[in-house]
Amino acid sequence: MPDGKPPKSALVAGGGIAGLASAIWLADIGMDVTVLERAPGFGEVGAGLQISPNATRILAAMGILDTLRQYCVEPKRLRLRAANTLKTLAEVELGSRAAERWGGPYLTAHRVDLHAALLEGVKGRAGVETFTSTAVERVDLDVSGVSVTAKNQEGKCTFPCDVAVGADGVWSVVRKQLTGSGHDRFSGYTAWRKTVPADVIDPAIISPMEVTEFLDPHGHLVAYPVSAGKAINLVAITKGRKIDKSWNVPSANDDLRIATENWHAAIKSAMAGQAEWLGWPIHTVSAGISWTDPRGLALVGDAAHAMTPFSAQGAVMAIEDAASLALSLRDKSGGIAPALAAYEAVRKPRIAMVAKRGDFNRFTWHASGPVAMARNFILQSKSPEALAKGLDPIYGYDAVAAISG
Repeated sequence: MPDGKPPKSALVAGGGIAGLASAIWLADIGMDVTVLERAPGFGEVGAGLQISPNATRILAAMGILDTLRQYCVEPKRLRLRAANTLKTLAEVELGSRAAERWGGPYLTAHRVDLHAALLEGVKGRAGVETFTSTAVERVDLDVSGVSVTAKNQEGKCTFPCDVAVGADGVWSVVRKQLTGSGHDRFSGYTAWRKTVPADVIDPAIISPMEVTEFLDPHGHLVAYPVSAGKAINLVAITKGRKIDKSWNVPSANDDLRIATENWHAAIKSAMAGQAEWLGWPIHTVSAGISWTDPRGLALVGDAAHAMTPFSAQGAVMAIEDAASLALSLRDKSGGIAPALAAYEAVRKPRIAMVAKRGDFNRFTWHASGPVAMARNFILQSKSPEALAKGLDPIYGYDAVAAISG
């Protein structure tokens, strides 16, 4: 597309959270949007997620927060506990306090429910066309525009557009073409997850109205309510061997059992039975890659910056990306190249900060010996207000103001 003209059309590769959020924002700034999803239908893999205020404010601006809230839980607090003794180490008030402090609710939800709300938002937008069973194979860029080649059941098809958006996840085809390499690597950690009925969990161990994190040197367990409180999402993150690149690997090895050997019997009881544990290998994407091509290509979400889940911000960063990219394209009168440059310039420092916080959490949550003792002393000496203040840079961030302001 010739520089200096605003883009009118976009092709979004990927129909997950990042792709659908991008489609909504791009449509809302007046672009015609095509979404290509390689799977036979639109859906989401995985289990639960935490949607912090920096994302719920954006979801409200998209007009889908009210739809989503009927399936969510607004937990009262975040509690850190020792996995071996169950001792409470720290608490942060959420609920109404989160909304007052950070301008939006802190919610927990099943990924399927967030995805369904986004899909409803896409279907309610004029100018958005969606295709399933359509896998992107190539993006061609030149000064006259962008052309995306994809393959469906009938053969190959071509989609011309002004901007192509790679929202195809950690193992992104679009990123590989942009950078010449996959640039993802196994982090050394695996996340094991299951969802169990809330009424089979002892509320004294795992509260149905809290986000609880049990800390141990060999890993940690995060538990929180989903599906309007009917279920509890459990995620155990441990070090372990590399497993298949998939979101649903059965727990056929001993990594999870070994990591939890010294945990309190009550936690192990809560983790036992019911559904099978499924694992996904946590892969990250190199921070040094470019996320854009000035001729009309941008990466969002995990395709750009997959990170470890220690700050619980993966889906949230994708939602921030979607708003930032669209508003960059809307607000820059010089054309697509400066708009994409502005998007990358704003988002990269933000992602780096959140990833750094995740690294800090990993270090402290998995500490052992004297370091763990020091951690416990510091956490227990801090007030809930002081702990909440430490979260201000993440939860109080305004992705819309960062571009529009």
